[in-house]
Amino acid sequence: HDVTVYSPSFHPYKESTYKGVKIKHIYSPEEWMGGSVGSIFYDFWCLRDALKRQNFDILYEAGYTSVIPAYIWFDIKNLKRSIVVTNMDGLEYKRTKFNRWVQKYLFWEEKMAVKHSHFLISDNLGIQDYYKERYGKDSKFLAYGADIITAYNVDILNEFNLRRDEYYLVIARLEPENNIEMVIQGYLALQGSTK
Repeated sequence: HDVTVYSPSFHPYKESTYKGVKIKHIYSPEEWMGGSVGSIFYDFWCLRDALKRQNFDILYEAGYTSVIPAYIWFDIKNLKRSIVVTNMDGLEYKRTKFNRWVQKYLFWEEKMAVKHSHFLISDNLGIQDYYKERYGKDSKFLAYGADIITAYNVDILNEFNLRRDEYYLVIARLEPENNIEMVIQGYLALQGSTK
């Protein structure tokens, strides 16, 4: 496969390739405009470059919250030479960190992503069910994953005062919807029941 990844100009990695993948550095005003507004311009310029200067078979967009204006502007649903695939991420409009006006805007963006994308990706089965039930739209389930390590040095756990099979690890963004507090309370309750 011939793969190109777009990267914001401020990213510290400045090479034009990485392990056989081409890197296309595009100016991004995120540093001075802020991530939310700046990423709208960045995504617009990336999509413009991909459509006008490249000849890609597939355009894969990881998330939709900043690219929808570009999807509409470039009328991607009617593209003939490229297929647009959007990884829908989570239910952004339900995140409690956003006020109701931002939530309404994010819900509109979700609808536009479903309407304009050729194909959708869901990163969990619940999201896949949601898009099928709400919009009647199928999506391809692609789970996050990692290589399973079977041979490792157990002594490394000693650095952290841990013992094999006697600890829990949670990896998540600190978002209310990820229920980190509930995980901690569950762990504490479990500890209390085993004493």
